[in-house]
Amino acid sequence: MKLAIESLKKSFIVGCSLLILAGISMRFYQINANIFFYYDEGMYLTHNIGFLDYMQMHPPAGFKQFIKYLEVCMHVALSDGKALWFFIANLRSFIFDVNAWFFTRLVSAIFGTLTLFLTYRFAQRYFHSAWIGLLALGLLAVFPSHVYYSRLGIQEALSTFCFLLGMYWYIFPKKFQLRTILSGVFFACVFFSNYRMIVIPALVFFVEIFGAFAQKRGVDWRKYVYNTLTFLAVVFLIGNIDHGANTKITFAWMFYQKHLAATQGKVEAELFNHFAYPYFIFRFETILFGLFFFGNIYLISRKEWKKLLPFALACCHMVIFSFALEKSVRFLCVVMPFMVMAVAGLIGYSWQKLPTVRWKNILLIVVCLMVGQQFLKSYHIMHFQSDYENAMMDLKKDDSLPTVLSTQFKVQQFFAMPRNTVAAMPHQINHLVMFFQRGYRYIVIDPQAYVSYTKDGARFSQPLQEPLNFILTNVPPKRVYEHFSPAMLERFVLEHNVNLRTSLAFLQKNQDNKLGKLYVYDIKESLAILVKYMQSQAR
Repeated sequence: MKLAIESLKKSFIVGCSLLILAGISMRFYQINANIFFYYDEGMYLTHNIGFLDYMQMHPPAGFKQFIKYLEVCMHVALSDGKALWFFIANLRSFIFDVNAWFFTRLVSAIFGTLTLFLTYRFAQRYFHSAWIGLLALGLLAVFPSHVYYSRLGIQEALSTFCFLLGMYWYIFPKKFQLRTILSGVFFACVFFSNYRMIVIPALVFFVEIFGAFAQKRGVDWRKYVYNTLTFLAVVFLIGNIDHGANTKITFAWMFYQKHLAATQGKVEAELFNHFAYPYFIFRFETILFGLFFFGNIYLISRKEWKKLLPFALACCHMVIFSFALEKSVRFLCVVMPFMVMAVAGLIGYSWQKLPTVRWKNILLIVVCLMVGQQFLKSYHIMHFQSDYENAMMDLKKDDSLPTVLSTQFKVQQFFAMPRNTVAAMPHQINHLVMFFQRGYRYIVIDPQAYVSYTKDGARFSQPLQEPLNFILTNVPPKRVYEHFSPAMLERFVLEHNVNLRTSLAFLQKNQDNKLGKLYVYDIKESLAILVKYMQSQAR
């Protein structure tokens, strides 16, 4: 019996080690290739691009000038929301060069990997079990959405690491210490990479109240107040640099989001939408993972309150963000480590309580099946590709200096020089004619059109506004690229989800993947066909 247990332990260690190696490899696979851009990377990487181009031509002559350049990047970053991520994106010019478009993806992969080991340490200390910690680490290593955000050039992997470290230093140690202050600093870093996390004091308050209840102790108000004051002090002290530039723009944007939620949200406020986040868990992380995660409800009946904190925190986060207008998968990212901790904790608890070897073997098989499904999903994510670069390179074969109007112009500007040869697709026909008269020759339409160019203004509704709808319907494309695979389009749609029913209906229409393709059109030909159509309608 002892030999069997020792053999099982060795197999568990080997299995988790393989998962960890596979997970790290999937995060860094072809990370420096320009083959996977999605949407907001263009906004981050073209931010402050004029100064970065200048710096590329006039590199710092010494340390003082280097510091001056850094100061300029800092001040410009503070003039926008998500200042920390904008600043990090600018650092590529100091480390590589301004055209190192892979840089933010590399940063995401690094912080995604660091989160793995921090998750192990958190789970190991919280559950007092190295085995549960190792299981949580292995699960997060191949967790599909975490692999995805660790490969994407947006801020989610960074904010997840900072949030997890902030929670770690808040919960450990139990009493107020210097780490409580450091926790508040890292929570502020989360805010400066994701302004929606202004709700952190509410989440920390929930953790403090739940911890007091679970451990049958008093609420540590001193610890909570010092942590929250640190968070707010950093947010407003940094935010008030340059006459409060960051505070003004960030809070103005948050109030605007609140206004949208209060107005448009009335239209979208059907009960189905409030279940978007549980739906995302089952859809993206496998049904088995969803069952294990919500299986933590069983621990309530057993009054295992302390083991429920990771599950309760993740649920609290989902409830808060279910009242936002936009209900995006990425809003779950910061609590993904807690989701895998909750599942690992339940599996560990079940393993101890199951009465027979037969039931333990069944549990082991189910866990292996879940991990296998997640590995396959993550492997597919590792090979995600988009065709923004391919489209621009092919146009350059036909035209040495192609001029393009694109529905995703910021990403396609990566591959254009000068950058103003790629501009945003206009929303009116007369503006399209004006761009044509100025020398623009091509139109590129991609899935971003269903976010920014719909006729009724609602995301993923059809048809598109004119002239895009007419062009897609009546003009033969010059080139067509596969661009987003069905799995990529699925994530893209649910990343921008406002009305879950509308988003799912859009995906249902994508049977032949036409909605995920990238289309290139000739403007002259498009306008000629449009004029003929208008003349025929006038007769």
